Amino acid sequence: MTFWTLSSNLLIILALQFLREWTIIQLSVLIVLNVITILIALPKNVFKTAAMRITTIGTEIGFIIINILFLVMHFLENSGSYQVRLILSWAVVGVNAAIILFQFIVKIVEFIRLRRKKKQEKRKQKQEKEDSRIKLRRPHKFSISIQVDPNRSWNRFRSVHDTVRNLK
Repeated sequence: MTFWTLSSNLLIILALQFLREWTIIQLSVLIVLNVITILIALPKNVFKTAAMRITTIGTEIGFIIINILFLVMHFLENSGSYQVRLILSWAVVGVNAAIILFQFIVKIVEFIRLRRKKKQEKRKQKQEKEDSRIKLRRPHKFSISIQVDPNRSWNRFRSVHDTVRNLK
């Protein structure tokens, strides 16, 4: 994925250099490349974690919004509506700030999720250890049966040998 990102960035730089004079085409190409990046990021097996996929898709959507705002600003360039262009430029700044905040929030949520997962695994391992200890502590149930040997006479004081022999 890193190679493809670097390659696509190189293509973007080359396209921007060649299209310096045609702003509409330049921004349209950037929007198309952002859409392609989103489509590549949609399958689950592209990134190691879901957080990276969400971050990539959210960032690309933010860039699409920025490019659309730049297109609107370009169309309003000769209209003399300075206030509208000023508002749009501040909107671009706001979208950039939102992209950064979105990335921070996704990273924080991912950190909290991984931390909870580790705590649950530790609790589960601790519970399994406790269960195994409880099983070891339980006394074994021996069934002791005293059987009368018809060949021997009944003796009140049995020997140790007879008692051990009758344990099952």
